Amino acid sequence: MRRDPGREDALSARLSGYKRHWARRIVSLNASDSGPSLRGVRKTAVRNAFLILLATLAIGAWLTASGVVAANGPPPTITGFTPASGAAGAAVTITGTNLSGATAVGFNGTSATFTVASATQINTTVPAGAGSGPITVTTPDGTASSAGGQVSFVSVGVARATSGSTSLALTLPSGYQAGDLLVAWLSFGDNAQAINGMTGWTELPWSPLDDGTLWHARAFYKIAVSGEVAPTVRWTNNTKAIFQTGAWRGVNQASPIVASGGALDLTSSTSVVGPAVTNTLANAWAVAFFSFRTTINTNSNMTYSSFTPAGLTSRADSNLSAAASAAWEDVATADSGGPVGTGSHKYTGLTTAASGSGHKAASLIYVAPAAGSGGNFTVTGPTPTISSFNPTSGSAGTAVAITGTNLSGATAVAFNGTSATFTIASPTQINTTVPAGAGTGPITVTSPDGTATSSSNFTIAGPTPTITSFNPTSGGTGTAVTITGTNLTGATAVAFNGTSATYTVASATQINTTVPATAASGPITVTTPNGTATSTTNFTVAGAPTTYRVYAGYYDTHHTDIKTTKPTPWLTDPNVVFVATPDSPSGGWDSSAVRIENLGATPLTNVVVSVDIGSHHFALWGTNTIPVGNSLILAQTSFQNFDGSDTSPAGCYGCDPMLCLTSVSSTIPVVHVTVNGQVANLPDSNRVLNTGGVDSAGCPDTGFVAVRREESVPWQALN
Repeated sequence: MRRDPGREDALSARLSGYKRHWARRIVSLNASDSGPSLRGVRKTAVRNAFLILLATLAIGAWLTASGVVAANGPPPTITGFTPASGAAGAAVTITGTNLSGATAVGFNGTSATFTVASATQINTTVPAGAGSGPITVTTPDGTASSAGGQVSFVSVGVARATSGSTSLALTLPSGYQAGDLLVAWLSFGDNAQAINGMTGWTELPWSPLDDGTLWHARAFYKIAVSGEVAPTVRWTNNTKAIFQTGAWRGVNQASPIVASGGALDLTSSTSVVGPAVTNTLANAWAVAFFSFRTTINTNSNMTYSSFTPAGLTSRADSNLSAAASAAWEDVATADSGGPVGTGSHKYTGLTTAASGSGHKAASLIYVAPAAGSGGNFTVTGPTPTISSFNPTSGSAGTAVAITGTNLSGATAVAFNGTSATFTIASPTQINTTVPAGAGTGPITVTSPDGTATSSSNFTIAGPTPTITSFNPTSGGTGTAVTITGTNLTGATAVAFNGTSATYTVASATQINTTVPATAASGPITVTTPNGTATSTTNFTVAGAPTTYRVYAGYYDTHHTDIKTTKPTPWLTDPNVVFVATPDSPSGGWDSSAVRIENLGATPLTNVVVSVDIGSHHFALWGTNTIPVGNSLILAQTSFQNFDGSDTSPAGCYGCDPMLCLTSVSSTIPVVHVTVNGQVANLPDSNRVLNTGGVDSAGCPDTGFVAVRREESVPWQALN
């Protein structure tokens, strides 16, 4: 049989009413004082009433057993779950009590699929889209939360005595269950005397509230038990009354009341000002009751029109419109409909009464939710990964770009365990620098969802060598020369303008060498495993007069947005031997360029030039002759086939701007000039031919699409 909760509640309420009616009927018949002639009638009536009561109880038992009316079972609880965290799809085991018949499982409000393993275990998986927060399990008997119970309103039962009376039974809320919190607000139209009958209920410490003349109110609470019997309240003087009894589910049954307060409002107005009560529990609910009494005839149908400040939900509002005299009363039950913040709260109820009254009172009660176990489940994201890093080696301070996945939210980067500073460029890239003190080993990236470790090691190189000076600055073959600088230990080569020389390493700051035979004037270089140092000035070889000068430049007509200075002389200038080809017959250049100027008194013959920019080798110009007083200019021989700026990815069209910081090439171009068999190797220390190690059309503005910088660089002498 399909269960209908609404139908169940209605049948349960009706059966409860029948049972209370016939039980009271039996009591009243036994207590009546009839004459002898009516004793037989009374005995028959008692018997009939008793039989009807038994029939009502039997019908109720049959309906419950058959499933037409559901018996109130114990609410579920969550005692723990494992694991405590996981990503979407992770399996989770929930433990607790009364989990059989679960109808829903949620992770911070997101529904999850599940199977009930037993009354104490549910197996589930983390649903997609869930956030970190409590786990909940719902059964027909309530909802359990791992972070603590969630209080929910059930209903309010209302009982009225519309004429003078000395007793009135509470009406229990429909749908209440064992374990629910019941709170009763007893509001009397006059000063009720000798009130009793609330056995088993706890009166709140500030109750009763009594104005001393025309009005009296009391407040009680208890945790409901199965088969709760509504108490009958009795008093000695005739008066009208309204009793409202509310039920709230999911409360802390051991200690349901956090704090409470009640207060009289004896001002003459149409509002009822409640007391200020401080809440100390972040997830407590607020429950409030308001009573208004007046003797104005036109107030017989008054109600509560609103509550301020906003936040209270009206749950019941009852008046004495059917009262036999002009002593009217209006009583309201309200709650916050959810957790209320900590601190002091105070509420006011506004009635529709035509005139004010000075006989009023209100109360404010904070209700504690059931304690949970397990706390919040932490939903984690996908773990980070490292797919590569560039460069793969370097010394302290070297910029390194790490690529991978799920790098957003990274909290730490380390080189073989040594922490490094870093910035997150995107979910797939982190920019960092090699920290001081790091050793060769893997790179790690840590996020809240895990740690990624590179599959290969980053090699920590020692500091690169430098040359600060040399002495003397000129000399012939065999001349002793002292080179000073830094990080010279472990030097593997010394050269004068590309010609290898013998040497000894005196210290980390000094090398002693001699000028080798066939050396030409030019820079001195020192090479170690960590790099090559090139002097910023040339050593002049005596006895080998310079007969030509070599220059490096860059000529660009492709990028015209931001102008720079072009090298001159060029194609159309006099005294130029020009070996190069523009983009088309109409012109166009984007090319590195070399110029060799004949300074001697005779032509330079058998001139062969090649250029190395890292792994890029350019030998495009064959053998040439340079007349006296002329310059040989060498550039592209076809479209961009001598474009040194494109040998670095930094600054390329539409590329990542960070490349201007992370991918600057340190390569020093070298120009090789052979004249009649004599070779000169001239380093381009200022990196003119590769425009500073970047595509200077885009650096420092990498990625410019609408605007690009002209790459031209005037001639700079290399010897």
